[in-house]
Amino acid sequence: MVLEIIKLVQKDKADDKANCEGKSDVCFENKSKTTVKVELGHRSEGSIACFLIIQPDKSECKLDIPAGVYGYKVSTISDEQLLNMGDLRLRSCKKEKMVIE
Repeated sequence: MVLEIIKLVQKDKADDKANCEGKSDVCFENKSKTTVKVELGHRSEGSIACFLIIQPDKSECKLDIPAGVYGYKVSTISDEQLLNMGDLRLRSCKKEKMVIE
């Protein structure tokens, strides 16, 4: 019985690898004391991938987005003050995590 369970787990890991090809996950953790908005946009397409509103001491993730280079902007919700902006490379089958302090 134990051998069968191990085989199933190994098979699932292989399936996960195949399912994630060309996709990535990105998470933003807000360690600041204010609610922030994160805008994530694909550089080559010029399209907005997502907007995330993140409460203090919480995190939010965007899953299964196409791998590539994205621009991001982090701003406060209350007065739209720009806190940070830059580029982020999302690699296939990887999970990226950014911390906002």
